[in-house]
This record gives sequence, C-alpha cells and structure tokens, in this order.
Amino acid sequence: MTEKIEKSLGRIEGKLDLIVPMVKDHDTRIQTVEKKVARNNGVLATLVVLWSGVVSFIKWG
Repeated sequence: MTEKIEKSLGRIEGKLDLIVPMVKDHDTRIQTVEKKVARNNGVLATLVVLWSGVVSFIKWG
C-alpha cells in the first residue's frame, strides 16, 4: 500500500516538474504582451494629444 502511494506521489511530482516551467513561461509571455500593449497605448495617447494640438492650431491659428 505504501509503495503504491509513493509511486503515485512520484508520478504527480514528475508531472508538476513538467507543468511548473510551462506555467512560468506562459506567465512571462503574458507579461511581455502586457508591456507591448502598455507601450502602444502610450504612443497612441501621445499621437492623439499631438494631433489635437495640430487641429486646434490650424483652427485658431
């Protein structure tokens, strides 16, 4: 009985050793995408501000 439990635990540990690096890699990829999105949002916000400045300059200038 104890041997069966030890074997099962060994199998579970082996599977966890495979799963944990995959989860960490996936988390790293998600963080990379989030950084890219944040950077793009910053660029978009800057462009919108510049464009509205140009439009108002043309309107009132």
